[in-house]
Amino acid sequence: MFINKERARELGALFCQLGVRGVKAFEDEDPQMKSAITIEANCPGTAATSFYINALVSYMLPMKGEKYWALFAEHIASSCPRGWEPTVEAVKDFTRSVHRFGVRQKLNRLDIIKGCGEVEGFIRTGDYVGLWHETARCLRTQKDKKTVVFSVKMAYYGRRAAGNPDVLPTEIPIPVDRRVARASILSGLIEGGSSIEELMRRYRIVARAWGIVADISRVPSLHLDSVLWVITSYWELSSPQEVLRSLPKALIEKVGEDLLLAIIRELLFYRRNIRQN
Repeated sequence: MFINKERARELGALFCQLGVRGVKAFEDEDPQMKSAITIEANCPGTAATSFYINALVSYMLPMKGEKYWALFAEHIASSCPRGWEPTVEAVKDFTRSVHRFGVRQKLNRLDIIKGCGEVEGFIRTGDYVGLWHETARCLRTQKDKKTVVFSVKMAYYGRRAAGNPDVLPTEIPIPVDRRVARASILSGLIEGGSSIEELMRRYRIVARAWGIVADISRVPSLHLDSVLWVITSYWELSSPQEVLRSLPKALIEKVGEDLLLAIIRELLFYRRNIRQN
């Protein structure tokens, strides 16, 4: 399995056209962002911390991610926990009521993070690199683990929902989940990978590949993740035009049909077209 450097350059040039501003248009249509906005509208000042904490246990979900985060938003909006420890306890309540797999492991992780309240300061100030490092240190795990990186992104979503115009740091890698793995295969960015499961096991090469794309495009990897999340929701559709018609109208208006079609083709249909030729 290896990175196709030519494809990385092509994708980097494409995302350079989109830019950070265009990527934020994708973030606005991400169901997770909409859930963060729900929390912030009902409980101002709580979205970033609650989203960060919940992201640390958001794996092996019992339902689609969109529904999961919508339920989480309802849970937090109904209780409005204030302060570090009450927010951790609110997430624990949600974990007990919704999760079905690895519940004890997840509750143990929340107990650990509960004793690391100093990370709240990094969230409050928008110090994402500090948050990234401190989260890994607190949990005694590696910095590039999916949930560690994902938690930083969710803290950012919470801060954006509160009106903060942050841009994420370039050094934090993309969290490699099934959607990122699928886009890596369908776009031709990764060659020789036999399955999504294999790419997820070898997540470091996938993260490195998207890091190259990020460097070329000057759009940080964690921002690119939101584009992949939205576009790969439609990977089963049969044509780029059908995907375009399925996208939110607000996204089409902000980004434009031509650029969106190019992104759809390059992310979802490049590999299919190669096989047909």
